[in-house]
Amino acid sequence: MSGESQAPAAVGGLALPSGVLRVGPLQGEMTQSFLTRLAARYGMAFRDLLAAVVDVDGLPNAMGRAQLDSEIYLNQEARDRVAQLCRLPQDRLLRALPAWAQEEPRRRFAIGPAAQFHHTAEKVRCWGPACPECTARRTGGRETARLYLGPQQRVCLSHRRWLMHIPGTAGRVMDLAGCGQVLDAQRRHVRLLRRSALSKPTATA
Repeated sequence: MSGESQAPAAVGGLALPSGVLRVGPLQGEMTQSFLTRLAARYGMAFRDLLAAVVDVDGLPNAMGRAQLDSEIYLNQEARDRVAQLCRLPQDRLLRALPAWAQEEPRRRFAIGPAAQFHHTAEKVRCWGPACPECTARRTGGRETARLYLGPQQRVCLSHRRWLMHIPGTAGRVMDLAGCGQVLDAQRRHVRLLRRSALSKPTATA
C-alpha cells in the first residue's frame, strides 16, 4: 500500500517498532545525552543502542568509553543509523546537536559505522544538566538531558535552577530557591551580554 511507512524493519540488528517512534533532540543537547534518551524510548540501555549503531560483525567500532562528562562523535554511517532510529532528517539533527558532525572517528576503523568518546576539556565544551521543568515541557515526560551552555544559559531564571555541571554532583541540577543574589547576578550578566552584542560594530563590505 502506497501510504505505508517506508522505514526499515531493523537498524544494525535492532528491530524498529511498527508504530511511529520519533524522538527529537533538545536544542544544544549533547549527542551522548540524546542517544541515552533515544535508548530509553526503546526500553534499552545506552550501551545496547550503541551496539546497534556501531557494531560491525558483532564487534564494536567504538573508541573510548562513555563517562558522565564524555561526548560521543559519530561518523556518517553511524549518524545515518541514528537518523533512522529516531526517524528525523539529518539536517534537523545537525541544527540541534552541536557535536553531531563535529568530528569523524578515524584511525583503526577503515569501514562501517564508528564512534569516538572524548571527555577532556579540550574536546568537550562547557555543559550542564538541562532544567527538568523545561525538559518536561519540551519532551512531554520526566527525562534527564545534558546541554552545551553559553554564558547566558547557565541559570534557568524561570525555574530558579543552576545548570552548570558541578564536580561531585553527578550532573544534578541545583535548586536556587532562596538564592536571590545569584538570580539577580545572572539577570545582570545576561543584560551585559546583550548590550555587548549590540555594541559590536557591524561588518562592512
